[in-house]
Amino acid sequence: GVACYACRMKVLILAAGYGTRLERDIRNGGPELQSLIGVPKPLLPVSGKPLVSHWIDILRQCQETRDVFLVVNDKNLAQFEEWRSNQSGVTVFEQRTSESDIGDGGGRGGGGRGGGGDGGLGGLGEGVTVGMVSDGTSCNEDRLGAVGCIRLAVEHFRLHDDDVMVIAGDTLFYKDFDLLSILQQYYSSPCQREDGAFVTFYQCKEEDTKKCGILELDRGGRVTSFLEKPSPETTTSRRACPCFYIFSRGSLKVLGDFLEEKKDLPLSQRDAPGHFIKYLSNVRPVYAVEVSGRFDVGGLQSYLHCRDNYTDSSTCST
Repeated sequence: GVACYACRMKVLILAAGYGTRLERDIRNGGPELQSLIGVPKPLLPVSGKPLVSHWIDILRQCQETRDVFLVVNDKNLAQFEEWRSNQSGVTVFEQRTSESDIGDGGGRGGGGRGGGGDGGLGGLGEGVTVGMVSDGTSCNEDRLGAVGCIRLAVEHFRLHDDDVMVIAGDTLFYKDFDLLSILQQYYSSPCQREDGAFVTFYQCKEEDTKKCGILELDRGGRVTSFLEKPSPETTTSRRACPCFYIFSRGSLKVLGDFLEEKKDLPLSQRDAPGHFIKYLSNVRPVYAVEVSGRFDVGGLQSYLHCRDNYTDSSTCST
């Protein structure tokens, strides 16, 4: 089994996207889809429950991953708060106030970015504790981007001294995904000792390399190159890298360097988390482990594929 660790890992679910393409597809779809208008992607129903609830069920089964934080946007904050209140076995991440706290933690709070949501120290109970913070935006054009949301959560919830697992809120892995195995491989890798990071990949079709970030690895599983949506003829690798990462506390220190260096670039060149993985792999060791595949809820067809094919048996043994 997994050894006993001094600190529990913190889990960050990125849920601040606006899903503009999917929203457009739903509005143009049949009458049976109209009830989904305005529902953020992580809350779309999949196999009888919201997509993100499947992640909560997976995370609660491993002792290391029961402190969960969501970054959402102002537009959808109320929907996520309602979802959290309806989740069984979930407690709200309680605010512990001090003058040095970032944000006021009181619901929607200070009105600025990071002003709403909860703050403080996580619970250590048997259930899952879920904290939430809004990025302060209400439209897609103002979004922070995924990497900006990671930094917001690290600062707001004071996660600088923790290892942090980052999960895209619109992704599910196939039913054979084994979280405990991922954790075992992470803790047995050199990641923590070398201030590195741990990512996942699955084998994609040749024509799909143009839609994905593609990893090139050495024989030891270390990332030697991260290619953003390459043409298939430019690389022999078909290792697609979804947004499921584990950052050691040392590697998180690079976040500020990345955002400072890219601050004058268009959001499109610093939004996707793959841009940070590419940057990080040049200054810290990044290791990769294979999973069988994933459902990525982008447009309507990919959502329907996920809804119709995902079965609720994605668990890890304890």
